[in-house]
Amino acid sequence: MHFKDSTLNGIHVTRFNNYIHLKDTTLNGIHVTQSNNDIHLKDNSLNGTHVTKSNNDIHRKDSTLNGIHVTLSNNDIHRKDSTLNGFHVKQSNNDIHRKDSILNGTHVMQSNNDIHRTNSILNGIQVKQSNNDIHRKDSTLNGIHVTLSNNDIHRKDSTLNGIHVAQTNDIHRKDNTLNVIHVTQSNNDIHHSNLNGIHVTQSNNDIHHKDRTLNEIHVTQSINNNRRKDSSLNGTNITQSNNDIHTDANTLNWIHVKQSNNDIHRKDSSLNGTHITQSNNDIHRKDSTLNGTHVTQSNNDIHRKDSNLNGTHITQSNNDIHRKDSTLNGTHITQSNNDIHRKDSTLNVINITQSDNDLHFKDSALNGILVAQSNNDIHIKDSTLNAIHVTV
Repeated sequence: MHFKDSTLNGIHVTRFNNYIHLKDTTLNGIHVTQSNNDIHLKDNSLNGTHVTKSNNDIHRKDSTLNGIHVTLSNNDIHRKDSTLNGFHVKQSNNDIHRKDSILNGTHVMQSNNDIHRTNSILNGIQVKQSNNDIHRKDSTLNGIHVTLSNNDIHRKDSTLNGIHVAQTNDIHRKDNTLNVIHVTQSNNDIHHSNLNGIHVTQSNNDIHHKDRTLNEIHVTQSINNNRRKDSSLNGTNITQSNNDIHTDANTLNWIHVKQSNNDIHRKDSSLNGTHITQSNNDIHRKDSTLNGTHVTQSNNDIHRKDSNLNGTHITQSNNDIHRKDSTLNGTHITQSNNDIHRKDSTLNVINITQSDNDLHFKDSALNGILVAQSNNDIHIKDSTLNAIHVTV
């Protein structure tokens, strides 16, 4: 899909290579200049923060982010010896460590890599800490009554920014609107109807997009997974037979895609200059390079063995992509089991992990929304959805 000399959300768009380049214009009031494939915000401000660009990631160095002094040592934003929303920040590793200080009037004590808020208040909420999750028990979050039974925050029978919340296990938004998004709830998942102009109806535990369009993609749903049938995704014709997205007999970013079984099969073509051959159900990239990474295939998943992906050393032990003891775009990655573990960072803004048939977005942002996945539900954790703080 090429957007050339036009506007995307009121932003002038110029087309250079495979990515959409937003050049010499503003993104949410931020001046955007383009040098390579990523959007570079250079010598301007992001939410009043001066932004300087040195490599492929956005580096905010020697300036302020929401009134916080930011200093940059590696590829991640390090907030060291300064204040975040009036609270002292001390930096020891790659994560932001808030130790022995307050976050919005909440005393913060740090023991491990997670933020521990113990025996204090967060936005007027009493916080008790037992394990690694933030426990908010018997108080209010932005005027929402919070009761705690397990490790998740439970918002029961109250409103979140004018949204009625009913609680059983996950956050349920029932019969109200979230920024013009109608939400209806039947089971444990978040059900969004009319999300970015997409009508969503729910029958089981997954998010179903039914009989509407998602960025000009017609979506129809029959079972638990996202079905995109007889339409186009970025100019790619998609036909659906089983539970996964099938891209058949067309191109996805100039990649010829042929579908035989349940997964997306890219056969005898190239993905970003990578030759792809298909044997089983997963995408197999064999004897070629993915962004300069040598790829060898042994089983059903993508195996990247003894090489690096954007400067990340990758070692393979089982069926999933294992990134062990290295960095991906300056992100330290550790691997324990079969899923992709991206810890404490973002991969081109969106971090995606897959365990079952559902899309799992873990520890990243989707349209500025941090999404974390534990089971079959989409969990929106510790971030904002159009300026609405959502925690699961």
